[in-house]
Amino acid sequence: MTKSDTTAIKKQLAKGCQIAYRLKPSQLPTNKEKLWHGLVLHTILDRVGLLDSVIVKSLEPGHEEETEIVFLEQIIDVSNESEKRTRGIREKHLRAINRDSS
Repeated sequence: MTKSDTTAIKKQLAKGCQIAYRLKPSQLPTNKEKLWHGLVLHTILDRVGLLDSVIVKSLEPGHEEETEIVFLEQIIDVSNESEKRTRGIREKHLRAINRDSS
């Protein structure tokens, strides 16, 4: 991901938006390409001494009650309020792809 990609993503991040992200290698994902989805509860951006990140509530079936910190470099896509209709269609498509590749 280029610096311009992360800058564009960073500008879209806000409480209430939804993100698609990949797990860090240190989290030992069984499928490194799987996209996880979360609802942003809090942003931690441009703070001295802290890495840019967000706190998300998982939207994944079976993980709905979990929250985690996601770093800017992990985020692949951001969906805001105005995109909710198309997000639902895209999310179903991504989940089908993720299931097929598992």
